[in-house]
Amino acid sequence: MLDTCSIEHQLDLLDYIQPNEMVRISQTVIDELEHHKKSGDIERQMMGQRALKAIRSKKCSVAFDFEHAYSQLLPKAYQIKDDDNIGTKNDKYIFSAALRYKAHTSLQVVLISDDVTMQAMAMLLSGPTMTMVLQS
Repeated sequence: MLDTCSIEHQLDLLDYIQPNEMVRISQTVIDELEHHKKSGDIERQMMGQRALKAIRSKKCSVAFDFEHAYSQLLPKAYQIKDDDNIGTKNDKYIFSAALRYKAHTSLQVVLISDDVTMQAMAMLLSGPTMTMVLQS
């Protein structure tokens, strides 16, 4: 699974995906990229646009699946709260999609992110069948 920041900050990440691998992207990531594409920040607009274009072009050659959020899978301490900012909520939604996939497969789940909050959640909750790839 790919986090929003990982795709925006390292577009060539998608080039390393092999034809026999399955890529899962949370719908929250797509929504965030669409939001970035329409923001008032030109640099953010460009990053969102390039990331969405890269996903569309790679989708033709690799098996992509888009996951929805499953916030009910988050442990009580990580449940989404009314006062969470939108970035924190989105991180939790993305992580919940990874947890759902992890719960329904015997395959190892790899979550790729350069986001510190996402890294902290993954280290605390992921367990042996989920790997967190830290980018710098």
